[in-house]
Amino acid sequence: MENENLQELEQELEQEFEQEEQEQQEPKIRIIPKRQGVFFYAKNEDDAGVLEVTVEELKDLISGRLMFNETLDGLIPYTETEERNAFFEKARQREERAGKIAAVKNQLDACDLKAQENADGYYTSTEWDKIRAVRVWLRERIKKLKNTDYVSAIPPALETLSLNAFINAPEALLEIPAVAFEEWTVGTTYQKGAVVFFNGVKWLCMTAVTAMAHQPPDMPDGAMLAVYKPHRDAGRYPWLYGEFVLKGYQRSENEVWYECIQADAGANVYSPSQVPAVWKKL
Repeated sequence: MENENLQELEQELEQEFEQEEQEQQEPKIRIIPKRQGVFFYAKNEDDAGVLEVTVEELKDLISGRLMFNETLDGLIPYTETEERNAFFEKARQREERAGKIAAVKNQLDACDLKAQENADGYYTSTEWDKIRAVRVWLRERIKKLKNTDYVSAIPPALETLSLNAFINAPEALLEIPAVAFEEWTVGTTYQKGAVVFFNGVKWLCMTAVTAMAHQPPDMPDGAMLAVYKPHRDAGRYPWLYGEFVLKGYQRSENEVWYECIQADAGANVYSPSQVPAVWKKL
């Protein structure tokens, strides 16, 4: 019965999420000039003072090569102003956030495909619980990226499922670019299952923790490994103490490359040269 209730809640969240996505779709780029050097997006086609621009012009606006003229009815080469600099910094942040949202959406699409596959009972109950947890987390992350003030209002059962998404399925973390996660911030309290971005690495919180300046995730010799477990994107990297790895991963130690040959290596605390049964020298 509890499982059925969770599924109903997930379906309701999914419908709400899809509705929000549809409402936010804009048919074309439209810009409302407010003052010299500043422009704003708009959805309503009846807005007065709208200046439509080409994709190329938009790129030039964002990059800073163009700005509005004094009458606000055309574009001219940019002139330095504090207001303009502040605006374009916000534009850069929006573009960065859009990239993060796109990365998370790609993973949500992949999970949704798995949900369709599971209609025929393709996954075991354990596998499906992992997929469900990741789907809930992905939707919540997209909402948070779109609105930094967003506070989750999902029921406790689904909140728990969301927080356990990567604790129960750490391999799912490998598919999501590190930059899609929140920056590790001193003074912030993170719940077990939260993921933070620090020094180019995504760290999975293995327990609730308040971030302290003298206890960063990457403390020497893995001093915080019981609290933060490191994961990285696909690719070749220097070996990192305690990193969660899978078969086929390549890591370097003292400029020598190794490949992980063990199917379930997990978090490795021994350097490649120390464990030939896990790492093969290339």
